[in-house]
Amino acid sequence: MFPFQHEHLETLIALVDHGSFDAAAAELHMSASAVSQRVKAMEARCGTALVRRTLPVGVTPAGETLLRTARQIQRLQHDALEELGLPGSGVRTEIPVVVNPDSFAAWFLDVMAAVHDETGATFTVHLEAEQHSADHLHRGTVMAAVTATPRPVQGCTVSTLGTMRYRAVATPAVVARHGGVEKTLAALDQIPVLVFDRADDLQHRFVREHLGRTLASPAHYVPASAQYTEALLQDLGWGLLTDPFCRQELDRGTLVELAPGVELTVPLYWQRWRIDSPLMDLVTRTVERAASRVLQPVP
Repeated sequence: MFPFQHEHLETLIALVDHGSFDAAAAELHMSASAVSQRVKAMEARCGTALVRRTLPVGVTPAGETLLRTARQIQRLQHDALEELGLPGSGVRTEIPVVVNPDSFAAWFLDVMAAVHDETGATFTVHLEAEQHSADHLHRGTVMAAVTATPRPVQGCTVSTLGTMRYRAVATPAVVARHGGVEKTLAALDQIPVLVFDRADDLQHRFVREHLGRTLASPAHYVPASAQYTEALLQDLGWGLLTDPFCRQELDRGTLVELAPGVELTVPLYWQRWRIDSPLMDLVTRTVERAASRVLQPVP
């Protein structure tokens, strides 16, 4: 028999989602000490710590397992009540997902709009580089992920979405400053580069794979897709843009492709919990349809 009451699992979810005992208490309309007592009762039952008493609250490996299970039970409960026509379950239809920033900007908003229009569900979106997004599934903080990881996380299914293709670009002013396209390309490891954040290794991969060198130039960190493009247009350096963001600028001549015909490809996958959930089935179909309009087939 599963040893945890529904109220205990609800408390763990609220604690992680809201980040502190006080905030979880406010969400659950109870005292912070009562939240703490519930957590301690679960930890006593497990014989190990489940949460890290930090700000925000974190979960231990055991806590990750229980959190993932708690969210799945919550989702299944809500789906069952919906199918039975019994509203007022008290469980809000909220879908936590993790998406890489370029996918979020290029096509995932279409997913959110379509699912919300059909079901009224809301999304909590975590932005994370595709190389690391599957970690959120391990931690139990999300139901599904757009990820570069083809191997399914334990307890998840995986489907192929397609490939994002990136081109090395800079403005005509940057190219002219360095003596033309060929000389600019040859000097990429010395010219300032625009990088999304410190987890972003795409520019390093491009220089390593196509130039055979190590990228060691100064970097501007611009952690937002629209502002990343704008920073390129402000002559701050060179960078990699995926087709949805650079095609129009290339056609206008406001950006120049530094290595025509050379692309960095990033296959993307959709991983979601392996549970029978009509809502998650709908989200998956919508994700696959939206991605197919933007991404290229995986070779």
